[in-house]
Amino acid sequence: MKSAALRTLPSYSEEQFDANGKTQRLGIYRETKSNGETLIAVQCKNTHFLGFGKMYAEGFVVDNLDQHREANEEDLWQYL
Repeated sequence: MKSAALRTLPSYSEEQFDANGKTQRLGIYRETKSNGETLIAVQCKNTHFLGFGKMYAEGFVVDNLDQHREANEEDLWQYL
């Protein structure tokens, strides 16, 4: 997907899927950072009991020159 198209993604979308008989939620986030970079984060929630479970997140950042880099822990902190 081209960088311009990534910047037009909705700020949040969610899908549910089943894995090993359990429902998982997959969220895709687009965040424009204060420096103009765009963070794309993908978060998977695995809820076990009473809302408790595990969350995983991966992502990447598109800078102002349309270069991509892997998102670091600081970029993804709010999604973990």
